[in-house]
Amino acid sequence: MRLIDASAVIDLWEHYPIAQFPAVWDWIQAELAIAKVAMEEVGFRDPDCKSKLELYGILEQGIGNREAVEAVAIKSALGIVNEEYGSGVDENDILIIAIAKVLGTELVTNESLQPKLPTNVKGYKMPAVCALPGVQVATIRLLDYIRQSGRVFR
Repeated sequence: MRLIDASAVIDLWEHYPIAQFPAVWDWIQAELAIAKVAMEEVGFRDPDCKSKLELYGILEQGIGNREAVEAVAIKSALGIVNEEYGSGVDENDILIIAIAKVLGTELVTNESLQPKLPTNVKGYKMPAVCALPGVQVATIRLLDYIRQSGRVFR
């Protein structure tokens, strides 16, 4: 089971309305899980979307000791001290990445790739952080995930 982040869920919500694409949402619910912190982000941005996800029964992944340890290691690799984040990932992003790493799963995200990485790693977005040598979490954009699945929704 892959992990989906808030950016991909919101994109799905905006481009594939449940009323018109129920089969897509059934498939997403069966194939993907979401971090609790990502679900909270979705709820903050669109409470109705969060309600529908809960109604569909998408699996939520929380933070345990292993995920917390991994998150601390990622923050350390990025040089983040005392919650002094840069223009890249934030605390929730790091927790989501840590969950994906502990689960050993791919992360479905619609965060932008950075063709030219900033010199300061605090400016790295999720895909760049996931690609760091100590992290190594595969990422995929939502549309690419749907295309690679080969699924046909009728």
